[in-house]
This record gives sequence, C-alpha cells and structure tokens, in this order.
Amino acid sequence: MRDSAGMDFYTGEALDWLLISKYNNNESKKGGRQYKAKFSLLPTVDHVNDGLGLPDFKICSWRFNDAKNDLSLQEFIELCKKSDRA
Repeated sequence: MRDSAGMDFYTGEALDWLLISKYNNNESKKGGRQYKAKFSLLPTVDHVNDGLGLPDFKICSWRFNDAKNDLSLQEFIELCKKSDRA
C-alpha cells in the first residue's frame, strides 16, 4: 500500500481496503453484476510486465484490473482518462 498510497495506480481513485476478504462466490452467483459492482474498488494486484523480466506489480481496483484484460491498450487508456475526469 505504501507505493500506491491506497489509490488505484491507473485512475488515482481511493480503493476500499475494507473489501478485502469480503467477496463471496456463492453470493456472486446469486447476485450477478449487481453483487460484483459492490466490489469495483476492491484492491487487486496487477501484473504489469510480460513475465520475462523482474516482477512488476501495481495496485489497482478490481474493476480496472478486469478491464485491462478485456480491452486493447488504447481502449484501456481512454477508460482511464474518462475515469480521471469524473
């Protein structure tokens, strides 16, 4: 948490550290998107590099870590820019 100051590396949003260890798979199956949305600011560890060199990690929200995997680099950058304006 020291390097991140408790914030999402990509967006600067304050993360909700009280959500750690609260996610419940059974409740997620029942609640779907509405349940998962409650955990959007859950702190997660993002693996930044390609795994060939020294490990490089960033702390970010679950929402943005998930989006990073689903979007192209340019789409992800645009999402971060939009979040910064909010």
